[in-house]
Amino acid sequence: GPDLLGAQIALRDRMRPLMAVLILLLEVMSLASLIAVEIEQGTARALLVTPMRASDLFTAKAILGVSLALIQAVFFMAVVGGFASQPLVILVTLLLGSFFVVGAGFLLASISRGVQAVTGWGMLVLIILVIPGFGTVIPGLISDWARVIPSYYLTDTVNRAANYGAGWSEVGGNLAILAAITIVLLGGGLVALRRRFQ
Repeated sequence: GPDLLGAQIALRDRMRPLMAVLILLLEVMSLASLIAVEIEQGTARALLVTPMRASDLFTAKAILGVSLALIQAVFFMAVVGGFASQPLVILVTLLLGSFFVVGAGFLLASISRGVQAVTGWGMLVLIILVIPGFGTVIPGLISDWARVIPSYYLTDTVNRAANYGAGWSEVGGNLAILAAITIVLLGGGLVALRRRFQ
């Protein structure tokens, strides 16, 4: 990783990006559980009998998921002073991260057959996606292999902007990769859920 000699920061500051991303990632399980419960109880099918289209239902779920994830993460960062450096970069990154977790939640809900399956698969997904966050807490712990985990670009961007003052030019590549991953996840999740309801 980058040489951070002379740029040491307190542990509490290194934990901020991990906690903010963890708050976002927990929304994967929340949204997937919500959708799974609605499928099990027949609420989703009952809604689709009305003039509501499947796209309307998924749009409403996406808006709910993005809103909940973003509001919680922004509130946390505001309370712990995470917006002291590069607030706009962090806000845009958290917004992209909110769409990222909605896409992951849609995918998780589409492959799970019930709430228990969502919990089981969700814990596995959560453990994998949180791994890059430990690299912010203990620099040098995780090497370049962590870049294959999609949440790396979210965690790394929040960390570099909040703790090291990285601007748009320094994190632009991360944001572009995160946006591409988010589009793939969101599109894949929507297609998978649509198939599940047909």
